[in-house]
Amino acid sequence: MSNPVNTTELKASASSLLGEGLQMERDLGLEQLQQGIYAAFKSWHKADEGESPFANLVLFRQHQNITPREATNKILFQALEVLGGTHSQEATLLSRHFLDGEKVRAIAYEKNIGEATAYRWQNEAIAQLALVLQAQEREARAHRRSALAKRLERPTYTQLIGVDNHLEALLAVLLAPGPPWLIAIEGLGGLGKTSLADALIRRALEQDLLAEIGWVSARQYDFSPGRGLTPRPEPALTVEQLVEKLIEQLLPDTPRPDSFSIQKALTLLETRLKQQPHLIVVDNLETVLDLQALLPTLRDLSNPTKFLLTTREKLAYEPGIFHFPLSSLSEADTLRLIRYEASLSNPPYLQAASEAELKAVYQVVGGNPLALRLVVGQTHFFTLPTILADLSAARGKQVEGLFTFIYRRAWEQLDEMTRRVFLAMPLVADGQGNLEHLADLIEIDSAELRDALAWLVTLNLVDRRGEAHDSYYTLHQLTTTFLHEQVLRWQ
Repeated sequence: MSNPVNTTELKASASSLLGEGLQMERDLGLEQLQQGIYAAFKSWHKADEGESPFANLVLFRQHQNITPREATNKILFQALEVLGGTHSQEATLLSRHFLDGEKVRAIAYEKNIGEATAYRWQNEAIAQLALVLQAQEREARAHRRSALAKRLERPTYTQLIGVDNHLEALLAVLLAPGPPWLIAIEGLGGLGKTSLADALIRRALEQDLLAEIGWVSARQYDFSPGRGLTPRPEPALTVEQLVEKLIEQLLPDTPRPDSFSIQKALTLLETRLKQQPHLIVVDNLETVLDLQALLPTLRDLSNPTKFLLTTREKLAYEPGIFHFPLSSLSEADTLRLIRYEASLSNPPYLQAASEAELKAVYQVVGGNPLALRLVVGQTHFFTLPTILADLSAARGKQVEGLFTFIYRRAWEQLDEMTRRVFLAMPLVADGQGNLEHLADLIEIDSAELRDALAWLVTLNLVDRRGEAHDSYYTLHQLTTTFLHEQVLRWQ
């Protein structure tokens, strides 16, 4: 998926930030754990002062309602109990010296050993305890990753193609300690915005880069190449519903009042999101019932929490939003995706299709992954020429469902003048759709043309390409196919 965002600096930042994100993994090193254990033992009887040596461990963050000192001591005590089951002498030595306050000299005298030997035994005991703590932390992290992943929707992909650069760039933005707090993945339907957000979260969870996540979808329809267009039972998302869903995910043990109060719920949620950074995904933002009410709410809840939005609409005039436009797959990645999907489903003949035959798919569908999966699925029943002819002529329930899912809502938001400009776009040769050429072709006032193009670009129906001082407007190939036949039935 090509992307006009300049990612050079973001990639450099990503490498640095990923290194910082892996601090937790370094904290699992035995030497680091041994140092932390010794420091924690030395502070066993002290009041809370400074940061716990276990502050970066998931085991520590599991103790929410006690003091840092109590949490640190509880982690040590539980690890000592486990150690006592396999190495009772080592566990007893550590308990007597650090917890009970006995002098090492006295313990050495009792054991009839030299003091140096007793200290060596102590160091060996701490090394054994570090192994126990390491195993407990790894188990806690695996359980945490599993629990957080359950908040995500079931993925609709097995492998994403052409997104590695996007994942790297977005991770850099999301892991940066400061703004932007709101990041929007923007693009036409079917390009994989939701899948990209999902893959991003899963990669960050695998690498222990995120402490907490939330996922709320505003999607009202699903499209499956096999089942077509199906509505979801949920109503359009409101601010109240967003807050309630996040509280269910992030604060499941909080007692619920008899009646829902948005102000009390917002205060509760804001307190949680301000205490530690979260990453919250709001999927399909354009279907939110009242977008103008939701965005100020997200801004109030952000910092240090970040919100990742997926939307078909470009939020160009909204302040403080980092725009990440998602374009279609390149021709090379399109062919890779077709062959990959064919290797999974084994449709007749498609795996042996020539490059020329697959390029013919690209000419009709372009690099829209959803449409490409429809084509692959239909090759179980029809030949490629038949499928491409049906797409070009907008024939069949699946094809009509695809166009409805991607374009219908946007089409209904166009006024007569904007529709006129949109319908004329297929007449423009690639690279020649500048303002002057379009004004002459469509015979329209330049001011009206600019207004129409601004709205078409906002809805991601038209792409603006080129440089700052020499840009042109063009269509996704699937959009051109849509405009040839399907749109005529909606007029």
